[in-house]
Amino acid sequence: MSESQYNFITLMADTGAELGYIREALADLEGHAPAVLAKAVNDVARRVRKQITKDAKGGYVLQKRSELNASVAMKIKTATKSDPCATLTSEGPMKDLMEFLVSPQTVAHGPARPAYYTAQVRKKGGAKALDGSPKPFITTFKNGPLSENNHTAVVVRVPGKRMKKHPKKTFIKKLLSPAVPHMLNNPDIREAAQSMVEQELPAAVRKQVAKVLAKGALR
Repeated sequence: MSESQYNFITLMADTGAELGYIREALADLEGHAPAVLAKAVNDVARRVRKQITKDAKGGYVLQKRSELNASVAMKIKTATKSDPCATLTSEGPMKDLMEFLVSPQTVAHGPARPAYYTAQVRKKGGAKALDGSPKPFITTFKNGPLSENNHTAVVVRVPGKRMKKHPKKTFIKKLLSPAVPHMLNNPDIREAAQSMVEQELPAAVRKQVAKVLAKGALR
């Protein structure tokens, strides 16, 4: 399974109650209420996105840590005056197992090949032996004349299936691990994100209300 994965997290909160509070607090300036709510929701959305990616970095051993940076890993569909709901979205393909912690990481043949390789995707639970049947191994796919175009991966042979270009050879497939969207949207991280929204939105709303009251109007 290598197709692109797509996940979204909608920030659920009692925006109706918050909007009622804003209108009451602003009195004559209640016309600014929808904009105030949208600003508060978007402020929380940015902070939640940062926390989600931080939690993912702490839970997974993806070697390219930059792929879990907030602005790279997730996009925000911002709340507006007409729709006070923010949605965090993430899209990306399944990751090669090699992009996590695999040991040893070298291509080996014959007697030099280890009895088995180990791999670790999540920090909890440690590394696990890749000792299935057929046994996984590491190989390099040559995608071009230059060495930097080549791709090393953990693979396994598929009995009964042959390569199209080399019919005499058994087909091999790469071993894959969770896509970035899956890492960001696992149950523990999602639950923490929802709790953060519920805890921080009221304070964000009051902060925006205070700004309006201090200035007399939104800029």
